[in-house]
Amino acid sequence: MNQDRHGKGMSIAAGLPKSAQRLQEYLRTAIFDNAFTGTAGVDGAPLVDDSHDSPQARGPAWDNEISGALTRSTWQSMRLLADKQTDEYGYAAPQTINRLLIPADLRQTATELKLSDLDPETSLNTKNVLVGFEIVIGHSLSSTTAFFGVSDQVGGPDGGLYRIVNEELNIKDAKPSDNPDIVWAKRSKMILTYGFTYSRGIYGSVGT
Repeated sequence: MNQDRHGKGMSIAAGLPKSAQRLQEYLRTAIFDNAFTGTAGVDGAPLVDDSHDSPQARGPAWDNEISGALTRSTWQSMRLLADKQTDEYGYAAPQTINRLLIPADLRQTATELKLSDLDPETSLNTKNVLVGFEIVIGHSLSSTTAFFGVSDQVGGPDGGLYRIVNEELNIKDAKPSDNPDIVWAKRSKMILTYGFTYSRGIYGSVGT
């Protein structure tokens, strides 16, 4: 590396952690890109669906999908759907959506929903009460219309989304076997996966 007069080798080596971060971002994003059609959970349904089977054989079915573009009305519908959730036995198990995951295309709409003092979609002096949530921009999301609500319960035993790590990111030197003093490359390695089991705590709309 000392003979690298133009700094290219060090630049490439420094890019390895960034490439690993991007890969993990794509893996996380893939869950939401396939939220309505693929990556089936333990109930045989996608992440977001209008009919999920209960973990209990006799438990009620439940859903976490709404329809329509992101508006004040659909945002309220999503929050209400979360607030009226039941557990696997049919008892009330309300959830609070505290994050709104959106593509960059919906940033303005989401910001107006969050920061407007009055209803941003009418000329009435109705107070905007649909506030108190975090906007998360998914820059790698493929859809320009889909949006997702993430509740404060996601990540618990029934929260579904998980990250399983078999080996954390590590970077090592690559050396020729006949001369271990020469470093001719760098390599990065990690073993992990992202996925979900149950869909509890995630709500979504294709945005159309």
